[in-house]
Amino acid sequence: MDMNGKSVFIAGADGGIGQPLCQLFTQAGAKVFRGVMHESTMPLTVSIDVTNPASVASAVNITGPLDLVINATGIFRHPVNNPEEGILVDKDEFEVNCFGMLRLAHAFLPSLRQRANSRLINLLSVAAWVALPSHAGYAASKAAAWSYTNSLRLEFAQYGVGVTGVILGYTDTPMTQHINGPKITPDVIAQAIFEGIKNEEDEILCDKRSQDVKSMLSDDLELIYRPLLNKTKQEAQY
Repeated sequence: MDMNGKSVFIAGADGGIGQPLCQLFTQAGAKVFRGVMHESTMPLTVSIDVTNPASVASAVNITGPLDLVINATGIFRHPVNNPEEGILVDKDEFEVNCFGMLRLAHAFLPSLRQRANSRLINLLSVAAWVALPSHAGYAASKAAAWSYTNSLRLEFAQYGVGVTGVILGYTDTPMTQHINGPKITPDVIAQAIFEGIKNEEDEILCDKRSQDVKSMLSDDLELIYRPLLNKTKQEAQY
C-alpha cells in the first residue's frame, strides 16, 4: 500500500506510540487526522473520547472518507486488593481497551467503505496471550479486544475493508513506567506497524516477545503458564 495521498485517522495520536505513527504517515505523504483526548487548535487535530458515542460520532463527521483508521488508544489501571473495587477498575479498562475499540470500529466503517482497499488497525498487546495478576484486568480487556478484532475482520470483509491486529510487548511509554526490564522504544514499534500496514498484513507481531509468545499458543498452558506457576509456587515457599 502506497501511503502518499492516503487519508489516515489515528486515535490516541497524543500517546507514546501514536505520536511516532503520525510522523511516519505524514512523512510518507498521507493526510493525517490526529485523534486526541483534549481540545487542540492544531490543524487536522480531532478531539475524541472512545468511551463517548457523541464524541466518536463528531470525529467521524469531521474526518470524512478514510483509507486507514488506526486505534492506538488504551489505558492501564493498577490492580487493587479489594475485589469489588477491582471490578470497577477492570470496567474502566474494558470501556477503553475493548468497548471503545469496538465503538470506534463500527462508527468509522462507513468512512472506510468509501475508499478502496481501506483498513482498520487495532493496537492490541501480548498481554492478550499472557495474563498475570499484576495486570489481570488489562490482559482480559486486550484478550477481548483481540477476539473482537478477529471477528471484525470477518464482518468487515464483505465491505472490502481489511482489519489488522497489532501485537506488541513491553514498550517504553508512560503506561509501562511501573515495569522493570527491557522495553522496545515507541519508534521501533511504530516502524513495525507502518511496514505491516504497507504490506496489508492482518496481524503484525511487532517484536521478538510477541513472536515468541505467538509460537507457544498451541500449548500455552505448558509453555507459558506452567513456568509462571512453578515460579509463583517457589516464591511462596520463602
